[in-house]
Amino acid sequence: MSPSRRNLILRFSIFYLLFSILNTVSLQTLIFKQFGKPSGFLGRIVGYILANRPSNIERGEWTISLLNLQPTDRVLETGYGSGLTIEKMSKQVTAGQIVGIDYSDVMYKVAGKRNRQAIAAGRVKLYLGPAHELPPEAGQFDKIVDTNCFKFWDHKVAALIILRARLNPGGMIALTDQPRHKGATNQDAKATAEKYANYLKEAGFTNIRTEYKQMLPVSAICVMGERE
Repeated sequence: MSPSRRNLILRFSIFYLLFSILNTVSLQTLIFKQFGKPSGFLGRIVGYILANRPSNIERGEWTISLLNLQPTDRVLETGYGSGLTIEKMSKQVTAGQIVGIDYSDVMYKVAGKRNRQAIAAGRVKLYLGPAHELPPEAGQFDKIVDTNCFKFWDHKVAALIILRARLNPGGMIALTDQPRHKGATNQDAKATAEKYANYLKEAGFTNIRTEYKQMLPVSAICVMGERE
């Protein structure tokens, strides 16, 4: 067996072991909160899951494929987590910049380590804090992306209005989600898409549309809107 195959098997074995330990009834509520804002020891375990769970990787890559990234784009990711999606986007945005903001100090450190070379080169910039408090010096953006974090936001419409102002005219926002609660169905995914579309409409976005991706156990959705 090749070293790369052994490494892959080891990574998946560790992931499923951790997931089995964490996926108990007594810990489910705590773990859900950790996915919203990872902290402490459990936060580091959640960070590992975010970076290695196959469905997370698949959702992130699918979302990136919908963004039509250009080499000179300025892109903001809200809730960057482990920094994996930022790392992948930075390989396409070679003459622009990827900016991320996340309010978990654990994820700030993890994502910073993962993207340290791109940060040193000035192609990636990370901030610590809630999305609606992105500092003015972060500038304007061509695209804003959020993958499975929007559900945790407070005052969603108010935050979207603030972010809309940070988009250049013609810029787009993409909100990806996959319902993960027990018993979730494709109908839940559709309901989530409709809810997100209404939030975008209330915040002043136009040309709102939804893409679906068939996944297990339920489909993922990506709701997109534009600033005129």
